[in-house]
Amino acid sequence: MPPKKKTNQIAATIRKPAKATDTPRTVRSTLTSPSDRELSRRTTIYLTPETWEGLKIAAAKHHTTLSMFMEQLSRDYLKTTKRT
Repeated sequence: MPPKKKTNQIAATIRKPAKATDTPRTVRSTLTSPSDRELSRRTTIYLTPETWEGLKIAAAKHHTTLSMFMEQLSRDYLKTTKRT
């Protein structure tokens, strides 16, 4: 039996999105990590594939999920801008 190939963790996170299934999933079931569970609102944003890939790599380098990475970027941005 040949040895298993080691997978690159960052490369493993950059794969084509899964195909939609006929079985609906609840929002709660998609929030799998403990840090994601503190998020209470879900939204959709549209990104170019290059932007999405760059953010996914950045999140992996920071050992976090893309959702939590975007949350932190948003919080940091809001702290540095004046709200009107």
